[in-house]
Amino acid sequence: MTTRAPLVATGLATLLVALGAVSFSGFRDQDSRPRSNTPGDSAPPEKRSDPRSDDAERDGERPARSVARDAQPLSRRPPAGWTVSGRVLKDGSPATDVEVRLKEQPREPKGSDPIAERTVRTDRAGLFVVPGVPGGRAFRLEIDEPRSALRVESFELKEAKRERSLHLGDLRLEPPHSMRLKIVGSDGMPVAGVWVLADRSRTNGVPARKRLQDASREVPENGNGEYALDRVPAGSWKIHVVAEGFAYRPNQSVHVELPQEEPLLVTLDAGAWLIGSVWSTEGKPIPDAEVDAIDCVEGQHYRGVKTDAMGRFEMGFLVSGNYWVTAAAPGFALERRANVPAGTADVDFTLPREAVLSGTVVAENGGNPVRGATVSLRSPVGRGGITRREARTDAQGRYTIDRIQPGKFLVSVQHDGFVPTGETLSIELKEGERAEDEVIRLKRGLGAAGRVIDSATGEPIAAARVHFHYLNPAREERVRHSDDRKSATTGPDGTFLLKILPEGEHEVSWEAEGYVRPIRETVSVTGHSIEGLVLALDRETSRPRVVRRE
Repeated sequence: MTTRAPLVATGLATLLVALGAVSFSGFRDQDSRPRSNTPGDSAPPEKRSDPRSDDAERDGERPARSVARDAQPLSRRPPAGWTVSGRVLKDGSPATDVEVRLKEQPREPKGSDPIAERTVRTDRAGLFVVPGVPGGRAFRLEIDEPRSALRVESFELKEAKRERSLHLGDLRLEPPHSMRLKIVGSDGMPVAGVWVLADRSRTNGVPARKRLQDASREVPENGNGEYALDRVPAGSWKIHVVAEGFAYRPNQSVHVELPQEEPLLVTLDAGAWLIGSVWSTEGKPIPDAEVDAIDCVEGQHYRGVKTDAMGRFEMGFLVSGNYWVTAAAPGFALERRANVPAGTADVDFTLPREAVLSGTVVAENGGNPVRGATVSLRSPVGRGGITRREARTDAQGRYTIDRIQPGKFLVSVQHDGFVPTGETLSIELKEGERAEDEVIRLKRGLGAAGRVIDSATGEPIAAARVHFHYLNPAREERVRHSDDRKSATTGPDGTFLLKILPEGEHEVSWEAEGYVRPIRETVSVTGHSIEGLVLALDRETSRPRVVRRE
């Protein structure tokens, strides 16, 4: 067990960070929706007079200015960034001389230099100002008044190319309570070294557009399996528990209501292990490779265990069952194992050097770059357990697919404004090969429009289905394939419109409830779109047919 501790500790740390990232990303999705302000929330008392601020104020943001003259920022404002402000209240009155700390969330942004903690204090009106805050990051705000519950919030700031300001409104302090936990194993013995994270979900009276989320809090250990967190606000809390050698069930977290009379007893089940190693094709161990596991039945994702200097990894917090296990490392291809039972001690990977496919997607006519196209690479034999890799083109039409296993692949491209290529392109990549400047040309699609009618009455048929199935000459024996099919439903007036049809022959069928089963007829789409197509259906008497072109 002693040899496992350093490996599992790294995995558990990353697992908890990933857990926090999930909750924060959900908050960002909520915050991105437009909302209107609600009454009862404070704003800075100065009168707003700058006409340039109108657009920002409608967005819930204000041009940067001091809202508290005697607030004491610790750093000088940079030329661009955010000024974050708010008002702290206790028992409905301004809370004076309260310490406010602004910290960057450690998980974001990746690859950028962390910023120093900012500390300010509220003024006589309970206001605080933190100037010069860089955007494009997630932050943690702590409001620390010793006789109240520690208020801890998280929020995100967008990138700022000029000075911007965000006022958080009234932030109310609450009475303090204590959270007490007793954590034991299935044998009733106390469990030490557990990582405990507490989450509280609630709205807090801040205008909906600027709603904060209570940040997760780590619950420290007191010894003998006892864990305690003081100065916590009342309410319902969700407790996540991760411990070496014990099963982690993120979807089965426990709950505690505060205030509480007795410590909450948490019993942990023994965890199942996956043990293995990651090597290169040259026979060298790969350190810092990341190994993930996904439960084959429940789909639960366990991520973030890294290999040590000898390429070894261990996961000791899984539940029993079978897993998809994936190994990845910079410069190497992905590899995945399917249906690996928990408890397996020889999950060994050999990663080849990655192959890379890159290039440009352009329109066939004119050669203009196509933005937002999806380029898919599929291995018919599922090399390395990875059957498909994808990338989207940027504004210049460029795409890059990396971490590819060597072998033969089928390439397809899709975009709403162009005819999908289907899997008509193929490429073979060797280990470590970089296939660059591969240009894929897309044809703009033709269209078909018309209506479906009752053959006896001439009345339009609503909710009829019309199908155009491209007889792709690149497919063997011109078999029908789902990628080559386009469908539309008629409106109340019986009309339909199909776009992005490839040029060539199509098998057309149409159907509606209460009418005879459809048959297929061939229509040629060449040179221009088809318009005025009238399709008739008979009521249980004969087959459907094309009546005429209008």
